[in-house]
Amino acid sequence: MKKLTILAGLLLMSTQVLGAANCNTSIPASTPDTDFTNNGDGTVSHSKTGLMWKQCSEGLSGSNCATGTITTYTWQQALQLVDSLNSGSGFAGYNDWRLPNIAELASILEDQCVGPAVNETIFPATAVNGYWSATPFADSVTSPNLVWVGDFQGGQNVVLSKTATAYHVRLVRGQ
Repeated sequence: MKKLTILAGLLLMSTQVLGAANCNTSIPASTPDTDFTNNGDGTVSHSKTGLMWKQCSEGLSGSNCATGTITTYTWQQALQLVDSLNSGSGFAGYNDWRLPNIAELASILEDQCVGPAVNETIFPATAVNGYWSATPFADSVTSPNLVWVGDFQGGQNVVLSKTATAYHVRLVRGQ
């Protein structure tokens, strides 16, 4: 089963396309707008988890995340990005940003949508492929180079190599 999950993850994340979500409104929203507060500074606060998220994927900024180019990183580069941001000027007045763990990343996946599986009002211009988490694969003794990635194409979590380069970053912090 582990190999199947990894293979499925590689197949699901083979593109870096931004797209409009296909949502089935007969399914209850798992991340409704009412669960979030837009802080007016490029961040949103999630009332269910108590987390503050950057609205834009790294590389994007501005209203509706329409400025810039979404950036991809290896897992190590993503960790270095966080260190650089926090040791510099930070973002929105905070210097404690981090990669989310896989449960935190899963908390913003929208069950009623695919391609991307996210509330696009809250998280505009989200890529439909993977976002790094800080959670290493549980069997890190025999597979130390694997980490969990949130798949925003279909709304699943998959295990991938830390050296893969085609994945994105959305930062989070506690409140």
